Amino acid sequence: MMAGKRQHFVPQFLQRGFASHFVGDEAFTWAHRKGAQPFNTNVKNVGVEGFFYSEGEDAELDRAITDFEGEFNSLISDLRSGKAYTTIDPARIAQLLAHLEIRTRHLRQSFLETGTYLLDGLMKFASDEEVFGRYFRRAIQRDPSLMQDAMAKEMQKYGIPRQFLPQVMEMSKPLLEQALPETLSKMSVFAKQFRSSLPGMLKGAAKSGHIKALAGTLAPESKVSRFVGLQFRVASSDGVSFPLGDSVVLFHVAGERPFKPFFEAKDELLAVFLPLSPHHVLVGSNGSYEWDSVRLRHEIARCALEHFISSEAPPEHIDLAPVIGENAYMLSTDQIETLVSELINN
Repeated sequence: MMAGKRQHFVPQFLQRGFASHFVGDEAFTWAHRKGAQPFNTNVKNVGVEGFFYSEGEDAELDRAITDFEGEFNSLISDLRSGKAYTTIDPARIAQLLAHLEIRTRHLRQSFLETGTYLLDGLMKFASDEEVFGRYFRRAIQRDPSLMQDAMAKEMQKYGIPRQFLPQVMEMSKPLLEQALPETLSKMSVFAKQFRSSLPGMLKGAAKSGHIKALAGTLAPESKVSRFVGLQFRVASSDGVSFPLGDSVVLFHVAGERPFKPFFEAKDELLAVFLPLSPHHVLVGSNGSYEWDSVRLRHEIARCALEHFISSEAPPEHIDLAPVIGENAYMLSTDQIETLVSELINN
């Protein structure tokens, strides 16, 4: 259940599969964070944030997610327990996987961190008067129409015919050079002020955008259609104990970054994983697929953004906590820096 002020971005019905013990109907688990000691706590206290899916008093999305996931609760319990009569319906599983990928805090924070890094880089560039000044002069020389269009609009305001634009541009060159230092100074002040306000602005924008996207669809058809053709099975591993990361699902794709917490349209999907319990994982793959349970355990932790949970007490997963977040990013720092460079140069 999720309805109310405290809303779980990692569903409790999944977390219960990784319980260390129960007190009555209350499930407890071990929570692991990078750089912190593991602690045992009620699953009610893990993967939760106040009003995560609500803006103001609007709890409609919260209720919609609770109702949507209620349809999968018994299915997950049956898959986890290995009941022979459980039928794996690819269409239902595809819907669940598409939903779980987009509902997490992991996704929202990844958008936020990527956007913050990107805009911060641009504002840092704009606040450097010398560097931005050189860029501005080069841009005008490379494409004079940038200034011509602006000047033409000003001339139109004062009823000056456009045929005089070349003369006006020539006359304004000395004035432009004289005014440029003051303009750059004002731009620098604005960029610094804007840069300092970025975290709060982007946090609100990331939340609003995430809520709006989920309100539009709880299981994007573009993702469902990619998953529905997979062959699903519940795989077990007695010798390896799996945790559940805050990315919830994990994707194996072809390429330099084989394991990812997010699936992109350009990716060649090899397999998708949903941990169900310490020794059971739902695997969807294209045809025959050989999976490595030891590596999967490691990648679950690497693709977690902030934490993972497990049923085992320390030191069972002591080797995994230090790698939390290593592979959790949406875009790498190098990719973002390349993007900033391309935006500046183009």
